[in-house]
Amino acid sequence: MTDSSEPTPRQAPRRSAAERWREWPQWLRRAVTLAVVGVLVLAAAVWGGVRTVRASLPQVDGEVTVAGLRSPVTVARDDAGIATVRARTTYDLFAAQGYAAAQDRFYAMDVARRYASGTLAEIYGEEALAGDKLVRTLGWQRTAVEELSLLDPATTAVLEAYADGVNAWLRGREGRDLSLEYVLLESDGLAVAPEPWEPVDSLAVLKAWAWSMSGAAGREVESALLAPRQSPAEIAELFPDPEPVRHPPVVQGGGVVDGVFEPDATSSGSRAPRRAAPAWAVAGSATTTATATATATATSATGVRTVGDLDLGLEGPGSGRAVSPGGTAVAVSGDLTATGRPLLVADVIGAMSLPGPLAQVSLVCEEVGTACPYEVSGFALTGVPGVLAGRTPGLAWGLSAMRADVTDLFLERVGDRSYARDGLVVPLQRRDEEILVAGAEEPFAFTVRSTRRGPLVSDVSAELSTVAANSVDLVEASEGRGRDRVADSAADLLALESGTGYALSLRWAGAEPGRTMDGLLALDRARTGDELRQAASLLASPTLGLVWADEDGIGYQTAGRVPVRAPGNDGRQVTAGWRPGTDWREDPVPYAALPHTEDPEAGFVVAADQAPVEPDYPYDLGHAWDPGYRSTRIADLLEELAAEGPMRLAPLRAAVADTLDPLAPALSPLLLAVLHTNAYASGGQDQLATWDGRASLDSAGSAYFQAVTRRVLQLTFDDEIRTPVAPDGGPRWTAVLEDLLTDPTSRWWDDVTTPQLETRDTVLETAERLAVDDLVRSQALDPREWTWGHQHQVRFRVQGAEALDPGLAGWLLDTDPVEMPGDGSTALVTSWDPQQDFEVVAGPVARMAVDLGSDTGGWVVPTGASGHVWSGHLLDQTGTWASGDLLPWASGRGEDPTVSDELVLLPRR
Repeated sequence: MTDSSEPTPRQAPRRSAAERWREWPQWLRRAVTLAVVGVLVLAAAVWGGVRTVRASLPQVDGEVTVAGLRSPVTVARDDAGIATVRARTTYDLFAAQGYAAAQDRFYAMDVARRYASGTLAEIYGEEALAGDKLVRTLGWQRTAVEELSLLDPATTAVLEAYADGVNAWLRGREGRDLSLEYVLLESDGLAVAPEPWEPVDSLAVLKAWAWSMSGAAGREVESALLAPRQSPAEIAELFPDPEPVRHPPVVQGGGVVDGVFEPDATSSGSRAPRRAAPAWAVAGSATTTATATATATATSATGVRTVGDLDLGLEGPGSGRAVSPGGTAVAVSGDLTATGRPLLVADVIGAMSLPGPLAQVSLVCEEVGTACPYEVSGFALTGVPGVLAGRTPGLAWGLSAMRADVTDLFLERVGDRSYARDGLVVPLQRRDEEILVAGAEEPFAFTVRSTRRGPLVSDVSAELSTVAANSVDLVEASEGRGRDRVADSAADLLALESGTGYALSLRWAGAEPGRTMDGLLALDRARTGDELRQAASLLASPTLGLVWADEDGIGYQTAGRVPVRAPGNDGRQVTAGWRPGTDWREDPVPYAALPHTEDPEAGFVVAADQAPVEPDYPYDLGHAWDPGYRSTRIADLLEELAAEGPMRLAPLRAAVADTLDPLAPALSPLLLAVLHTNAYASGGQDQLATWDGRASLDSAGSAYFQAVTRRVLQLTFDDEIRTPVAPDGGPRWTAVLEDLLTDPTSRWWDDVTTPQLETRDTVLETAERLAVDDLVRSQALDPREWTWGHQHQVRFRVQGAEALDPGLAGWLLDTDPVEMPGDGSTALVTSWDPQQDFEVVAGPVARMAVDLGSDTGGWVVPTGASGHVWSGHLLDQTGTWASGDLLPWASGRGEDPTVSDELVLLPRR
């Protein structure tokens, strides 16, 4: 190197990121730090939230080891998440059903059993206490325990297997692993770890469903609440009897001959039935005698749905006044069909909830035989093994409510510890109950008092205490005070005891233990109509109407324990319990004498909760039937279809989903005749003039008609009849209004709170003006833009959501409203309550259709197979259901549906 050479440049040392970071101003470093931390916290919260929400989503493919299984079981789920269970043994089949049910809907199962056992307050707090008190008083869980000992050992084994399957899934899971609802309960300090599932839990849930399917005591309750202000004649106007000529019963004709109901019986004797009666259906046969003995010790809700504390549906207290559980079931003879084989379409009707009370499932034994006799597909009641309605190879059946009167209220003369009965003073039965209440330091303790008929429900219900007080004068007047000195002397003896007064006892046929679970599993094994009828002889509670179709014919069979009352007690009003001879007879109506029909001359059977038989039937079955609008409309449509040619499944489904409003012919002409002085008030009439009478989604005429109907009911009755007996959206009030419209000056039209006299025409004029105001506020100024669907919507709510964190629960658990056609009296039942605007409170909770000639069919539920929030199967059936469509349904002969996921349950070695 020379002196003139230039030095080689050196690269400056690189500064570290930390050094550069320290050169930033302090305020900037702090801001960046806070931003990064915030992003990380937010990301962690989102990730944690997603994990929490999705933690309970079940494993639906791969393999899982399950203790207790005898052999491998497959649970294949189709594109809708509907499970098909395949097993080698009966135990494995129902254990897997329990496992899969818990995977999909355990929270709903837990709520159902807590409702049935009176333990909802343990997780929901004080707001559930009133309902728990009443359920504990009614004693459903106690009855379920007694029933367990009456069941066939094979049925008990099924219940145990189902419970084992549920518990296998529960084992090791808690909180977020079970369901998001438990996380929300924990956040509100209300959580309780679920107890293991027991066989008696399934029986208690079944008992709660039975209660929801009865409800005839509603008339006794309402009559007593109305009595202080209305005369007996006025009250009778609010409970019109069905018109059998205009709205025929399910079984037309027939009679009881030598103790057996003969569908073809005449006044001069009996014609031979189209099918020979099997031995078990003949009065006096060994099987009939055994069944009668079993059902004599067994039994048969709207419950009492119009009274707050007794508003007990499957979904729990407070599920809605306008909910009248039941069903529509239609079978068409192969003589009228394109395939030469019968068709069957059925809807099960109940309260709207998320998830619904029924879930689709298929239960298939790999080799059907003695060890595993099941190959059935249908709708399972949440928490109960087997299916309630569905199909087996060669047979399909649907349900309607028989609505027999299986509940009576008795006014009792009581002291603190005794009551008057048959001229004697006898001890009250007493038992102590304790209810754990979330958030309370001590359990709520109370004493249940009971007579031999049943518990004193007025002790735990304010409304029923009022009923008892209102019934005193009515009963004394009807019975004739002092007429029976023996009974009165017993009452005098009671006067010596402290606390003497009146109370209301309730007798419900379902409170007596029975073998309904035996009957339901026998239905699931039946392959013919005769086998179905034999299985139905075991059903005790609820009373049902089963519509069936097999490969050879169709039929209808009523089932359940129906009490035989003492002369003079028709079950329509509260009865004096201290009078001799007021109790039910020891034996119920014999099963062989219950109404049924096979292959009727009309070629079809329509059962839609209307009267099951003609008024001259020798036993008093009750009076709380549906008026018959649905059944009559469907029957008319079937006659039209039959006249057009061989029937197919799609038109039959459309008939059951018809939306022609039965009140329109009586009310619409009167509304159109009202003269208004301005175009605003008459705007609705323009839409009504061109209305086709159907409660269609896009109908402006229907929107106006329903809004006017609501206002007419309010203007006519709200001045004298208040909640809980105010008009609801059920078909009984359609019948009341239809009759009332024929009397322009009926006293009901007058508003007793005003000095002037109102008539029908003044009420209609006011109702039309108010209805226009309502629709302008809720929809649009232009009547042409009104639609029925805009105001008649269903919003599915998670059971018990009102007890959860309202903000978070509302965001996570609430659903978008779904527009629905129909109303409470159309063939498609979508009931609304006038006291709660037009929201749908009841409708089809399951829908099915079967063609026995081609082994095709469809089914759907309102929501989906899953009860988990953010599951893809929570609401994936809603669109299909709302549009009246069905999902494809495998035939029940064992073919695999389109399998989307398959989970194999392996025995633990």
